[in-house]
Amino acid sequence: MKILLIDNDRAGERRSWNPHLGEVIGGLWDADVDTLHYLETGPSLDLSRYDGLVLGSRVAPWDVDHLEDYEAECEVIRLADKPILGICGGHQLIGKAFGVPVRRMVPEGKGENGYRVVRPARNHPIFNGAGEVSFLVREFHTDCVPSLPRGFDLLASSRRCQIQMMIHRERPILGMQFHPERYTDKMPLGRVLLLNARKMFLRS
Repeated sequence: MKILLIDNDRAGERRSWNPHLGEVIGGLWDADVDTLHYLETGPSLDLSRYDGLVLGSRVAPWDVDHLEDYEAECEVIRLADKPILGICGGHQLIGKAFGVPVRRMVPEGKGENGYRVVRPARNHPIFNGAGEVSFLVREFHTDCVPSLPRGFDLLASSRRCQIQMMIHRERPILGMQFHPERYTDKMPLGRVLLLNARKMFLRS
């Protein structure tokens, strides 16, 4: 399997979580992972060598830079005929690509940081093997997808962020607001979700 990871951090961001995400995806999925900065994306991006896309996160809040800088990546999301997994900022860009602007969480500046409880909104194969009615996952965000984009189903919510997971009804596009790659032995759900997401990539 060959995966393209799009790094959504600012160039040179030393706090980026995307290198770790690439290592986890490569290891869990037995995949070769190439990384491309978001400024290098666009409709002419050749995806023929890849089995799918992983949209990485962004450390800084979106209002630091102009979201218009990500429009080329949003066009890739809309046009790609490959499976897509969006993590944190990548999840938010999926929402933006399908018509839902990114919004700061309310109250202003009060995001989610640390391990938080997320509850599934429906039964879905992505939760196979999870074995719980609620889960602890690693959060690190002050922005969110404020409403469900057209064509998507809600998969999971938290107390302060309704759209924690979403999936397209017809295309293999999955978004996770939290960081599944930051799982631990005591909080292993992220590993389960990533392994189940791999099956989506293999089926397509």
